[in-house]
Amino acid sequence: RVREAWEVLGEADSRGAYIDRTVHGMKTEDELAMAQVEAFWKAESEFKRGLALFHQGRIKQAHELFASAHLAVPDELEFRAYYAFTTFKQAHQGGDEMGAEEAKEMLKDVLEKNKEQARKLDAAWVLAGIVYRDLGNDTAAKRCLVQALKLNPSISDANRELRRITGKAPGQKKPEAKAKAKEDKKGGGFFSRLFGGGKK
Repeated sequence: RVREAWEVLGEADSRGAYIDRTVHGMKTEDELAMAQVEAFWKAESEFKRGLALFHQGRIKQAHELFASAHLAVPDELEFRAYYAFTTFKQAHQGGDEMGAEEAKEMLKDVLEKNKEQARKLDAAWVLAGIVYRDLGNDTAAKRCLVQALKLNPSISDANRELRRITGKAPGQKKPEAKAKAKEDKKGGGFFSRLFGGGKK
């Protein structure tokens, strides 16, 4: 026992780790890693429950679960995309223009960061398309939906949303001049970088 104790306490690093664990109650690296894994599993479970509610049209309830998942694992872009979208929906419907704009920017940031990842979030492009459709900018909405189809040609949500936009009868098209002008003012912004710039 004395030998075992000396092996732990006689070396600075192992002594420090022992003191941190037994005196200060700190977790070991393995325990911390396992805690992170468990936190992700819990967040993923909440996200999936949120998706089920989301597809039922229960946006408010889904938002609460997406918020919890995003808070637990803020670097997971899929969680963040749906959290941003449901935040936008609630703010837009409630007349909170600033909140809606912030949520839209969060979603755009997700798409920008996702360009560097191997797993592309085609569904997030659909969400962005719906956001722009709700804002009356059908041009940007179509670009987002087309991008979703480029990533995943079989994504049915993108086809459905495109039909909603392009299938409108004359006179029913939402005014998009104001929203488009606002985007164009930003020059070199997200969509101009993505689609080669210039007004179209």
